Amino acid sequence: MTATPEPAPPHPSPTLTALPAGPPLQREVPEAALSRVSSYDWFGSLAFAPLGLLVAGPVAAHLGVSRALAGCAALIVLATAAALLSPQVRGLRAPRPAPGGEAPDGS
Repeated sequence: MTATPEPAPPHPSPTLTALPAGPPLQREVPEAALSRVSSYDWFGSLAFAPLGLLVAGPVAAHLGVSRALAGCAALIVLATAAALLSPQVRGLRAPRPAPGGEAPDGS
């Protein structure tokens, strides 16, 4: 009797990984510019993916997989820390709910 392998879990969708950025983007960017700003946001998010894929193999071959992954993790932590050091990012606040549970915009 042959065991059937479990299917691999699906990769998180870009929609799921972008979820934390969506509400502030919609709240802070004027509606007339939202489409353009969202396009630039996605372009910036995806522009360097091919470069990362191109470099990942040779870096892992040179440093070893564990050290390459540790370096990638360090880059992610540094990029996140750099973003969080920005006063504009730290100053973002979610609107507080209005008394009575209504949405802040009155809807």
